Order: sequence, then structure tokens, then C-alpha cells
Amino acid sequence: MVGIPGRSQGCATCRRRKIRCDVGKPSCQRCTTSGRQCEGYARYPVFINRGQEGLQKRKPLEETQTGPATTVAYSGHTPPPALSPSSERLVEDQLISTFYESYASRSLTHPSKTADPAWLYHSLRSPSQPTLRQALLSLACIRLGRLNDDQATVIKGQRIYGQALRLMQQALYDPSLMRHEETLAAARCMILYEAYEATSENMTSWFNHIDGIARILELHGPSCHDSPLRQTILESTRYYVMIVGMMQRRPSFLGRAEWLTEPWVDGHKNFEQRYIDYGFYLSDLSHRGDAIISQDVSADPIARQFEFVQVLRGLQRGLDALTNLRKELLQISYQQAQSGTSGIGMVDQSLCSIDFGEDSGLSITSATLNGLDLSYSLFAAALLHRYRDQPNIEHYHAIPELGPYIDHHRRLMLARQILQDLEACLHGSFEHIRARMIFPLNVLRWELRQHPEEFSRVNELFDVIAGKSKYRIGRSVQREGASALPLAVVEGKASNCTAQHE
Repeated sequence: MVGIPGRSQGCATCRRRKIRCDVGKPSCQRCTTSGRQCEGYARYPVFINRGQEGLQKRKPLEETQTGPATTVAYSGHTPPPALSPSSERLVEDQLISTFYESYASRSLTHPSKTADPAWLYHSLRSPSQPTLRQALLSLACIRLGRLNDDQATVIKGQRIYGQALRLMQQALYDPSLMRHEETLAAARCMILYEAYEATSENMTSWFNHIDGIARILELHGPSCHDSPLRQTILESTRYYVMIVGMMQRRPSFLGRAEWLTEPWVDGHKNFEQRYIDYGFYLSDLSHRGDAIISQDVSADPIARQFEFVQVLRGLQRGLDALTNLRKELLQISYQQAQSGTSGIGMVDQSLCSIDFGEDSGLSITSATLNGLDLSYSLFAAALLHRYRDQPNIEHYHAIPELGPYIDHHRRLMLARQILQDLEACLHGSFEHIRARMIFPLNVLRWELRQHPEEFSRVNELFDVIAGKSKYRIGRSVQREGASALPLAVVEGKASNCTAQHE
């Protein structure tokens, strides 16, 4: 969060001495006559970080400083001895390396272009740019500190994160730095930091950082992702932009035609990136559905009916496409089982940009794909239920193919399969799988809310993610409840829809 400097217009030297300044340019007369160096009038953004102890206080005259104070990251409980700059750098490098090893696991052994977290792997290999380094260091300190119950390292991570935010603000005001891929990588690190720490009471900070990196990507354009770092950040970020779009029911520029094709014009668009496309499509349909529901009753009924049918047709197209993708996933799974290999190459190149290991990779992909299917089905069922008594609505005859998709028993079967897949994911030892579990979990709890035993298992998964794994954004998502669902689903009681069609 940004701190606001005081109202004094005096130079930094006079303000430090607490005397009146004559505001002379380029140097004030008081400093000149007293033989002191006038430090000038420049002011810089001040970021106040929210740590465990609340908002951290701004240091006096901090807005006059052009760079962050040096902070030494140390993972032990005992205060470290004074370090030389070179030794301090080695300690920081070791912290970042330890964090990467714990986070990436198999990716460290198989750092292929599409092995997640490839963006983190390529970030570590990039030139040491201050904003990126501070973002990486804050991430390493906060994560290792939490996992080892080392409060001193946690606090240091929070302080370094405040410095990284300040450097990011400066970079975004610099036309050159704004377009650096290292700035993009630093922004991606901050999304992960917010997922771990959830610095706001709700999901606001996490959403804001995702929106921020999306704006940077949009500024770069769809054809400027030719380097491994840019490409992997784009692919990694699309998943989170999809989540935000679906939870806030708003379309994204990443769902436009040029953004669905141009970044992969010279390469392979893997399975994961293809099913994410349908998440953006659903965000747009949800937005249009909310608009229909929010229309004034005096609105043109013919136009309203036409848009309503168009949304239903869009939902049908999406469900048909997801059905085909599920068949493709079954084929990949079959081929992988027949090959008898570890699945590293096949999962990396054909399935997704995640290398969770053979079983976890298929499980989380299946859970996410089924989660998208269930989201489409819930929305379609809710829309049809809401307008079932409207006169002159011919949607049952216009969209007969939707019937099997919205069947309550089918949705329940999907939900139980998702739950089984997510529980299987916990058997893997790869930390970065936690982020991928949040979306299907959020959809799952709505469908299973009337089934106490299974709903309890859903909450246990949330507890594992947010508690034992200390991935705090999971708790924030859990608290959001029905506010993240389309209006038609919240108001329409989709679970009763099937009875209206039988």
C-alpha cells in the first residue's frame, strides 16, 4: 500500500535538520551558505507493507530515498553475524535456491520449457535486476520462514516484500523498465507471495496483483512472448486470470481471438492452455448472463430472449468442446499407461505445463477439466430454471442438447470424480500443485453442499491447502462462498432444475 509523504516542500537536508527551507533551485540557499550538500526535493512512492503485526510504520523521510535499505535474509532462529556484501549475497542466493528446490522438486531435475514452474526456473536464470531479486528473496524468506516456524525470517520476508513493491512502482513509471521481462517476472513472484500470505483480509490483494500482471501482458501485446521467460509467465498467468474472471464474472482480453492464437503461432499450444481457453469463454458468458438478469423489467423482451438463447448456445458449445477434451485426456492417460514410462515427456509436452509427476499431473488436469464442465453445467441449469415460467421462451426446443449436461445425477457424478482426483493430488510431494486445487474445490463445494459427508471432505481439503500447506489464499477463497458464483446460480437453485425437465 502506498504511503503519502508529508506536506513540507523543503529539501531533504532542511527537513532532516528540521529547519525552514527557502526552496531555492537547484540548491536551497540555507544549504549553500552553511556548506552542506542540498539533497534536493525529489519524492518517491513509499510502500507500507502489511505484516503479521499490522501495518508497518513509514520511516522518517523515507520518501526521499531512491533505493531500498539493504536487508539480509537469514533462515536461522539465531541473529546472524555481520556479513560482508559478498557473504550476504551468498546467503540470499542459498535462500532462493532452497526455496526453489522445495517448490519445484521434479522441475529442478527436468527443467524443460514446459515444466512448471518454468517461469520460476527462467526467472532465476535471468540477469539480476533489483525488482526481480527482491521479489524472489521476499518469496523465499516468507515461505521458508513459515514452513520452519521461523518468525524472524517471516518478518524479514515481509520487509523485503515492501521494498519489492516500492521498486515495482518505480519500474512501472519507467517506460523502459516497464517492458523488461524481469519486471514481468517480479510481478509473477508477487502473485505467488500474495497466495502464500493473503495480505488483505479477503482476496483483494491477490486479485489486484493478477490484474496488474495482466495489464503488463496486455501492454506487451500478444506477439511479444518469444522468449522462454515471457512465454512461460504468460502460460502460468493465464490460469490465474481465468480464475479471477470466473469468480468476478467478467471477460478478459486473454479471451480475445488474437490472444488465443498469436502467442503460439510458432509453437505448440498444449492441453492445459487449450482447456483454459474455455474458462475465458465461460467468464464472458457469465458476464452476459448477469447482464440479462440485471436488466430492467421494461427492457425489450425479444432482445432479452435472443441474448438468453445465445448464451445457452454458447454454454452448449463449451460443454461439447470440454467433452471432446475429456476424451483426449483419456487417450493421453491410456497411452501413458501403455508406454509404462514415468510420463515426464508425455505430460510435459502433450498434457500441460505442469510436471507434477505421472499420477498427480493427470489427477489435477482431470479435476480442473471436470471443474470447468461442472461450472458450465451449473450455470446452464440455473439459467434454464430461472426462466422456465417465462412466456414465449422457446429455449427447451432451441437447445435440446443441454438436457443431458444439466442432469443432476451427471453433475453429482462429476463432483465426486473431482473430489476423488483432488484427494489423489495430496499424495504428491510437489508444493506448487496447491494453487491448481483451488478452482475445482471452489466449484465442488457448491454442488456437494447438500451432501454432508462429502462436503466435509471438501472442507478438509481446504484445511490442508490453507493450514498444513500454509497456502493462505485457500482460506480467502473458502470465505468468498457463493459471492464468486454467477447470479443465476446463486438465485436459481440449480440443484432443483432437473426436476423441472423430467
